[in-house]
Amino acid sequence: MFYGCQQDRLKLDSFEQRVVEYLCRQANSLTNCAIYALKRAARQSGQVDYNYYDLDKHLKQNKHYKCLFSQVAQQTLMSVCESFKSHYEVIQLWYRGELEDKPKMPRYRKSGGMSGFTYPAQHLRLNETIETGLIRLPLGAEIGKLEGIKEIYIPAPKNIHPEKIKEVRIFPRNRCFYVEWVYQRKEKQYQLEFKKALGIDPGVKNWLTCVSTTGDSFIIDGKRPNFWNRTLNREVAKHNKGQSGDCRLSPSGERRCAPRAWSKKLALMTEKRNRRLSDYINKIARTIANYCIDSGIGTVVMGWNQGIKQKANLGKRNNQNFYQLPTAKLKERLKVVLTEIGVNFVEVNEAYTSKASFFDGDFIPKYGEKPDNWKSSGKRIATKLFRTAKGWLVNADAQASANILKVASIPSVNLDEITRGSVTCPTRLNLYPTVSV
Repeated sequence: MFYGCQQDRLKLDSFEQRVVEYLCRQANSLTNCAIYALKRAARQSGQVDYNYYDLDKHLKQNKHYKCLFSQVAQQTLMSVCESFKSHYEVIQLWYRGELEDKPKMPRYRKSGGMSGFTYPAQHLRLNETIETGLIRLPLGAEIGKLEGIKEIYIPAPKNIHPEKIKEVRIFPRNRCFYVEWVYQRKEKQYQLEFKKALGIDPGVKNWLTCVSTTGDSFIIDGKRPNFWNRTLNREVAKHNKGQSGDCRLSPSGERRCAPRAWSKKLALMTEKRNRRLSDYINKIARTIANYCIDSGIGTVVMGWNQGIKQKANLGKRNNQNFYQLPTAKLKERLKVVLTEIGVNFVEVNEAYTSKASFFDGDFIPKYGEKPDNWKSSGKRIATKLFRTAKGWLVNADAQASANILKVASIPSVNLDEITRGSVTCPTRLNLYPTVSV
C-alpha cells in the first residue's frame, strides 16, 4: 500500500486565516521550547537524548502546548525528536570519518515566526466531510477560552475520498498558507521489461535529454524555468537598486547599502515562481513515467555528479542559470514516481560522458582515474553538436545520454538498438503548448 501527498493552496476568510496564523506561531514557539529542552539535556548529560515521552511530560504545562490541540502539540514534539535523532545518526558517520564536515545540532527557528503543524486523521471527523465537503480542525483549550471557538473548517479536496485521508499538514510559505493531504493509494502493476532502459543526461537549456534502447529519444526543455528565474532576478535587482537607507562608507571609500526588506510583491512573485517550478517538475516526472509504461521500460539510468554545483565556474550568467535550476529536486521526484510504478532507478557518475564518442566505442574512465594518454575519438564542435571519428554529426547531449547507459553497464541491457538517427535529432517535448485562438 502506497501513500500519496497532495499540496493545495489554502484559501480562507479573514477570521480563519488569523486563527491559522495564530496556530503557526504557537507551533513555532513550541518547537523552540522543545529544541531548548533537548539541548539543555544534552549539555547536562553529555549525550543527545531524543526521548519523546520525557519531552512530552516536561512540556505538558507549557503555554504554547496548551494553545494547540493535544495531538498537534504531540506531533510537533515528535518532529523535533526525529530531527535530533537524525542529527545523532549523522554525527556517528562523521565520527567514523564518512563525512567531511561536522553536522550541527538543530537550530532555533526565528522568534515570532511561523511553523507548520499536523493533524492526524482520527480527530478530523472525516465521516461528516462526505456530506459537508469541509474538514473539521479542533483547537486547543486556551484558544477556546480566549476566542470562544472549539474548531474551524477548511475545504476538503475534491479528488481525494475523505476516508483515504490519513494526515493533514498546514504550513506557511511566502505569506501564503498551504495544506498537504497525506492519503492512501492502491498499488498498480505494470508490464515492464528491465532489459529495456532509458538514459537521462541532465543539463541547463536541455534540462533532460533522454535516449532509450528502443531507438527513441526526446528532450525536456529547460528554457522555460530559466525564463522564470531570470524574471524574478530582474525584479529583485530593481527592488534593491537605488537604495537610500542603511548606507555606509567602507574603509576603501566605497558606498555600500544593505538590501531592502523583502516586500510583499517579491514574496508573491517568488511563490508564483516556486509553484510554476513544482508544477513543471511534476509534469516532467509524469511524462517520463507514462513513456516508460507505454514502452515497457523497466530501467532508468540518470547521470549525476554529487556536489557538482559547489565548484561550478561557468561564468556569471551560466552559473546563475545552473545554480537556480532545481535539478536535484527533479531527480528525487523522478525517483519517487518511477519507483512507485516498478521502474529500477539507477544513478551513475556522468564524468567524461559528454567527451567520449559513443559510436566510436570510446573507453569512459571513472572520475579521478582518467589515464594521461586518454583522448576522445570525436569532438564537440558546437554547444549542442558532436562530431564522431566517422564524421557523423549527432546531438551532443543525446550521445552523452547513450554513454550514461554504457557507463551503467547493466548486463541485461542491450545498446545495439541505439541508432544514429535516434541520437542525431531527438524530439523536443513542449509540456506547455500554446493554444491558438
